Amino acid sequence: MVAMLLALALGAQNTQDTYGKTNEQILAMGYDAWSDFYTAKAGVSTAGMSNSAGLYADALMARNDRLMKRLKTAERTRLVRLRAAMLDFKNEATGIGTSLTGGGTMWGPIAAGMQVDTETALYRVIAGLTSKTPSRVVSDVTKILAQLKGDVAKAGLTDHWPKVAKDSLAGTEKAFGRIVVQAKGMPRRDSDTILEFCRKILTDVRGTSQPN
Repeated sequence: MVAMLLALALGAQNTQDTYGKTNEQILAMGYDAWSDFYTAKAGVSTAGMSNSAGLYADALMARNDRLMKRLKTAERTRLVRLRAAMLDFKNEATGIGTSLTGGGTMWGPIAAGMQVDTETALYRVIAGLTSKTPSRVVSDVTKILAQLKGDVAKAGLTDHWPKVAKDSLAGTEKAFGRIVVQAKGMPRRDSDTILEFCRKILTDVRGTSQPN
């Protein structure tokens, strides 16, 4: 449920007001410079940070969509399915974190930033920029997922959060299974890039949800 609400919130963002910048200009600025530019105009707030990340992700997605049109049908289909699974993965993983912290507006910008991570990882695969990716295996991801399961078990969650955590853990596992299916048919460095994306998402969720 939390993952669905986060996805709906991202979909409801104001993705029109780029303060005169085209997608190409946004990408040329880079993520940090664009974020500074946008929040200077819109204000530094949870909504502002979410919108700036969402707009950058939109620009990345538009570029990726354009590049994917040049690919063979089978490869394009694989990437479309992979993107869908990656977005589900980050949404469900965010649901785990949200349950551990009992909610919190901070997860809006985090989820939007993970959408940037999704499209960035896909771009590296599409553009052949995966040569420097560290080697990764499935267990690098499942190990952190197991740690998150342990965190949930020890957290003493109350109210509706135990169900949110249970559903989000199951959803994360299911989405990861879909990712692995698509990644198996990819060159090793490309699959390493996708597994590193998954590892980073779970690491970030766990780090954010840990008590200070």
